[in-house]
Amino acid sequence: MATPTALTYLPLATRRLLRDYAEIERAAIGENVSAGPLEANIFEWHASMRNGPLTVHLMLVFPKNYPHDPPSVTLFTPVPHANVVPSLGGYRICLDMLNPGNAAPYEGWSKCYSVASILRQLQAFIFDPAFQLDQHGTDMTIAVQRAKQFVCPKCPYTYDTPWPSFPTEYDLAKTAPTVVRRRVIAPPRKTPALRGPLIALAAEDDDAG
Repeated sequence: MATPTALTYLPLATRRLLRDYAEIERAAIGENVSAGPLEANIFEWHASMRNGPLTVHLMLVFPKNYPHDPPSVTLFTPVPHANVVPSLGGYRICLDMLNPGNAAPYEGWSKCYSVASILRQLQAFIFDPAFQLDQHGTDMTIAVQRAKQFVCPKCPYTYDTPWPSFPTEYDLAKTAPTVVRRRVIAPPRKTPALRGPLIALAAEDDDAG
């Protein structure tokens, strides 16, 4: 019988989000993507993505029954994209992956998705040249201008100092040491992710695994 850990007694959604966060901490999603939960709310994540001159900031709000249902995703600034439309508090991404399980087989949301896999697909979709066009009065020049002016009201993000910070070369190279469970002392990040008790708990649990 497996030995219970501190995470065992947390709700399923909380446990899953903590493990998703530990996955990202172990291995960066990519050099152009950063993400992390708010310290006071594991169900609200903020992420940044960049491609060429454009950096966008997103908010992902996860339901209490995650991973059975997908998060809601809000872009804070416009993107010239056929499937990005104005919505309350920002811009909504129209993507079948973000729809609850009422789609055809192999389409729509799957509870197998993690935060990392969600963000990889969002990155590819948002910056796909096939979908980029002037939309709701926005071209790339306007999108870059609006993005540079944006200051997030809910986290420390600004265009010049993204939060969480984008991965360093060290972050991108640290996957191999993690696989063999070696402890590595990492240099401090420029803008470190916020760490609350739950996030620290997830890291401890992962080290014990």
